Amino acid sequence: MREQDGDCDEKANLLISLCRILKVPAYLQAGLAVESNMTIADIDGHYRSEGLVGHAWAMVYVPLWGWTPVDLTYYKATRDPISHITTSAFSLGLVIQTANIANTDYIADTKKWVDSLYAHDIYEHERYGLTTLRSETRTEYPALFIIGIVLSCSGIVVTTSTMFYRRRLLGESKSANATKGEA
Repeated sequence: MREQDGDCDEKANLLISLCRILKVPAYLQAGLAVESNMTIADIDGHYRSEGLVGHAWAMVYVPLWGWTPVDLTYYKATRDPISHITTSAFSLGLVIQTANIANTDYIADTKKWVDSLYAHDIYEHERYGLTTLRSETRTEYPALFIIGIVLSCSGIVVTTSTMFYRRRLLGESKSANATKGEA
């Protein structure tokens, strides 16, 4: 790996650190990318993964949306910065979430593991496979569709509430005018 470069978990940890500096709750989530035929050889050849590959992303608390996955490396690139959310591997259903990393020293643990590989001249090779049963069905709704429905519903609620509030005020106004006319 080059200096001043990083992969998914390193970029996610940077985002998490920046969020926490700004008092925005955030933590690291990790899993396996399922729609990948990549082979990753890393750590000077001491580690190799084929089939499903490890992936990590930030979970950031966005007040209107709740806990939201933000992926800085695995998303469909567009000029819209929200694509890190709406077209992320998580939002598109391309990962299996395996861990929430909130209270551990993930970086120190990973460094110990890497140092152990080097110290013992170990070469780890992981090969994953995933089989979907024919009886399984999965309905996916793109994140933009879900966000659109939530925004539409909140718009309907606000519009309806405003309409009832105005009718109530208009009714109170008419009854006040009728009371003045009787006096």
